[in-house]
Order: sequence, then structure tokens, then C-alpha cells
Amino acid sequence: MDLQELAQATADSFNDRSYREKAKDVMAPNVLILDKPTNQEMHGPEEYVQYSDGFVNAIPDLKGTVIENKVSGNKVTSRVHGQGHFTGTMVTPQGSMPGNGNPVDIEYRIEQEVDEAGKVVRFVIDYDMQDFSACNCCDPNATLLPVIQRMGRRVSYYRIAESLDNKISQRAGNDIGTRKA
Repeated sequence: MDLQELAQATADSFNDRSYREKAKDVMAPNVLILDKPTNQEMHGPEEYVQYSDGFVNAIPDLKGTVIENKVSGNKVTSRVHGQGHFTGTMVTPQGSMPGNGNPVDIEYRIEQEVDEAGKVVRFVIDYDMQDFSACNCCDPNATLLPVIQRMGRRVSYYRIAESLDNKISQRAGNDIGTRKA
């Protein structure tokens, strides 16, 4: 399988939820999974499945469409457009956050690096935390901190405050310019 096919197969297996069965076939036993905005690191196909399940449980109809792939050596970077609705449950250390039905529409990047055997040894997902927050997945009166903690994230107070300020400004119809245009 060439790298562009691998990238498409990754998106397809997430979309049809077969990633649970296929992870061990595609990924090396010691694969590094990195959630780049939060620096959350996981290792192994089982933790990849657990990570993916967290999003599927919160956004059951989440689907990703590959916009483009860029191949460089033994790496492929995919730009993906994800859409769904927050109708599931996001589990946090403080408890469960039920879905509110709001749409999720976000672009993210996935970088996959393979070894000589064609197995993924590094899987990096990158997205803009503010774009994710702007989907209004969370109760507008709730803090984003439990969501971030649930994902094992270490995010500065400034970044959380900026996201909340941005959300409040948008609700008031007064975008103060903290969010990307």
C-alpha cells in the first residue's frame, strides 16, 4: 500500500468504524499517537482505538473527508474535514458531559510515518483548539477545563481564558478578534 492509499484507508476505517479491528494490522506495536495541541501521548494500537473511541462516543456521526495528502519520504500528511453532531457523551474526570446536538465542523491534519514494513510508527493529529471550541460542543456556561483534562491535556490558563472570552464575545455578537478569521 502506498502512502496516499494508507492515508485514505485511515480515514475510511475511522468513518466506517473498522479502525477497531484494523489498528493492529496497520500500526506497529509501539506506535506513538500524539494529540499535538495538547501534547497528549499514547502508545500502541489499543490506545489509538481508545483515543478514537473518545471522539466517536462524543460525536457518533463524526466523519472525516480527506481534502489533500502530501507525501514526503516515509511520511504522509493529510488535511481532513470532519463533520458530525455532538449527540453522544464526553467523559471527563469531573463526570460526563451530555451532547447538546450542536454540529461539529472542523479541519484537522493527520501525519503518519511508516517503517520499512509499511506499519505506522508515528500518528500525529493536529487541530486548532479554538476551532473545536467554536463548534459550541460544550454547554456555553460550562468551563472547557473538564474537557481538556479528560483528554489528558496540559493547556495554559491563558489559552482556556482566550477560548472562553472568544465564545462569550461570539454569543454577544461582538467578535473581539481573538478567533481566526
